[in-house]
Amino acid sequence: MYNIAWYFLGDFNSALNLEDKLESSSVIDIAMQEFKECVDQIEVSDVNRSGLQFRWNQKPRGVDGMLKKIDRIMANLGFMDTFLGAYAILQ
Repeated sequence: MYNIAWYFLGDFNSALNLEDKLESSSVIDIAMQEFKECVDQIEVSDVNRSGLQFRWNQKPRGVDGMLKKIDRIMANLGFMDTFLGAYAILQ
């Protein structure tokens, strides 16, 4: 399976890293921890990208908005080696 190039994309309901969210909290919550463990276990990483960093915005009542990077395109090493220079443009 490691020699086969594969990728996946989606709207994940959790940030992966602290820098993937723009809010007052700098705490890694359980959802982030579980997402990170999954990504590490299946050995994938983000495909290079350009465009909007934060594509999800929630404005809770009475509080400033919270921005997150939850749209991701991730691939295994086989993909990264086969498709050198691959990148996504998010608008």
